[in-house]
Amino acid sequence: GVGSLGRSVPKDMEIESQDLGNCFEILTVTGGFNAGRTYFLSDDDAETWIHDIVKQRMIAKRKIYQRRSIFLRLQRLLQKTYRHSFTEALFAVFILLNFFANIMEAELLPLKGSSEDEIFRVLELIFTSIFAFELVWQAITLWFWQLFRAPIFWADAAVVSVSIAAAVREDLLGDVATLRAIRIVRILRLFNRLESLKVITFSLLSSLPRVLVSVTVMIFVSSIYAVFGVNLFGEGSQYKSPYFKYYSSAMFTLFQTCTSDSWASGIAREISDNYHQPSSDVSIFFVTYYVLMVWVLTQMVVAVILDQFMSMSHQESLKEEQRACYTKHGISEDSNTPLEPLLEKLVHFEHPEDLDEKLAQVYAALDPDDTGRLMPRDLMIGFKNLPFRGLQEPGEGRVRKIHFSHEDFHQFSKGHTLCDDGMGMSLEHFKLAMRRELWSYLQRKMQTSLATADSQSMPVVFALKMLINDVNQSGAGVGPVGPEGTVGGRLDR
Repeated sequence: GVGSLGRSVPKDMEIESQDLGNCFEILTVTGGFNAGRTYFLSDDDAETWIHDIVKQRMIAKRKIYQRRSIFLRLQRLLQKTYRHSFTEALFAVFILLNFFANIMEAELLPLKGSSEDEIFRVLELIFTSIFAFELVWQAITLWFWQLFRAPIFWADAAVVSVSIAAAVREDLLGDVATLRAIRIVRILRLFNRLESLKVITFSLLSSLPRVLVSVTVMIFVSSIYAVFGVNLFGEGSQYKSPYFKYYSSAMFTLFQTCTSDSWASGIAREISDNYHQPSSDVSIFFVTYYVLMVWVLTQMVVAVILDQFMSMSHQESLKEEQRACYTKHGISEDSNTPLEPLLEKLVHFEHPEDLDEKLAQVYAALDPDDTGRLMPRDLMIGFKNLPFRGLQEPGEGRVRKIHFSHEDFHQFSKGHTLCDDGMGMSLEHFKLAMRRELWSYLQRKMQTSLATADSQSMPVVFALKMLINDVNQSGAGVGPVGPEGTVGGRLDR
């Protein structure tokens, strides 16, 4: 190609080795093929290039605009407007107003045909029109395939449809009063709009597996006590209590006991008084069940939900503090290397031998033919096909992939000094290169931690940074790769 392609450099460093002169600064998309890096394309005739690029861009944009249908242009405009913060806040206000109107109607219970009833009917017609308009707006923005993958849209469509049918013709649905009560569930849509409510919703959903385990244990314990209760207090016993006549009635009686709804005075004492003799069986049965279920197992469920909520709240707080510190100190959240997903996995090694084994496994995955040499193309294809099933892009829900370019290989191989004459990389050289990447990854994370640390943890982080720096300096002054093939010479020992 024309000109020379140079790698980007950190903002706090000066370019001393060369003067780029007139050049193009090419910014790439964060999380995309080039991992958000910046490239410089230098050329003496830069102004002509810029003029031609702008001209071709306008021509291409005009062709795309002409080919694009009116519906697609309208859809793009509506998507941008619908996702605006002002639009979301406006519909959130309408949802709250509708919620309070439903509460007032349920409290006042206006007579049919009265002035109050007419006011609530007008309000319902206004809110139904607004939400129907929003439903059509949302349908256009989601059209076509996304529309069938949006369960919230279909739930809202059902509520709006019932409201429209009730407003048009009340005798169409029979018991309209019951169906119109569904309107109150519109308030649940706020859970998808407000971040604080999202935390609560996600906490409940993420704690469901452990809660289900606890509830299963509670059902088993209740079933055991129900069977014992049918045999001890049922029709075939001396107590002949109707509360334990069948298994189903016994389970309902035990559920009432869990709610603390007069289980002692209304159930246990009644069973004991009907027998006309003091009996310890009833007391032992109900007291042990109540202590086990209410004092132990129910508290366990509450603890699971509370623990999950506190954990997610803490994570959200840390994310907000980290974003604020990033903005304050001018630190980029973007990855500085396409190998970031792989490095995030490798940093969890337990000892040097474990790291060697992990690196050997990665090398084997990149060299399925067992040739013992990795060419640049092997790394590009191999890194891209590595299965990172646990690593998701924030907010995207898709698997992260490594996009490795020729320029990345040049930096990875330390200017091809870790390659043989045929540009191949052996296992040992691959390990050295990966240790260099781990060392750089550690330095970046340490710098980020130092910038975002509070006053209490700052001395500890700074001491760790100085310790790592001393270890690097003691590695015979060879930089990230020491003479013994380790990071800093001794870091992984």
